[in-house]
Amino acid sequence: MTYRRFMCVGCLRRWTNSSATKVLPFMPAFLCSMCESRERIYREEEIDNKRFAEWTPDEVESLAVYQSSYWFLPFVCEKVHVLQALPNGLRCSKCDFWLRWAYDWTLNWSWQDIDGTGGSGVTVRKPSPDPLGEISIALQPPDEPEDE
Repeated sequence: MTYRRFMCVGCLRRWTNSSATKVLPFMPAFLCSMCESRERIYREEEIDNKRFAEWTPDEVESLAVYQSSYWFLPFVCEKVHVLQALPNGLRCSKCDFWLRWAYDWTLNWSWQDIDGTGGSGVTVRKPSPDPLGEISIALQPPDEPEDE
């Protein structure tokens, strides 16, 4: 399939208007035509750690945070739109595509323990229920100018 823009996970080169093959189903991991013969391509039938929807609220929250993570590849539709996590599956709001399964580790927060940071040391964690309270800053008025 031809894609407008992608980065090859084999050679790490950026390509425009070029042919590419997806490495993983429903994830934006692509191989250019030069790397395709050297790398393994996975088919959906080969994935054995799928969990099918209906998911609990905590599983949906884990998957939603995973989908918005900077460090991990999100689930996408065939047009490479990022899917939205819902209790009954992953949905593309742009083309109404549905994916009714997700990897088990994306549903139970264990993906946070995977070092997807490229060694940067940045940790991914569950969002705080009170983000403003976590980052509050004590502001002090400026010093009064002294009279001379």
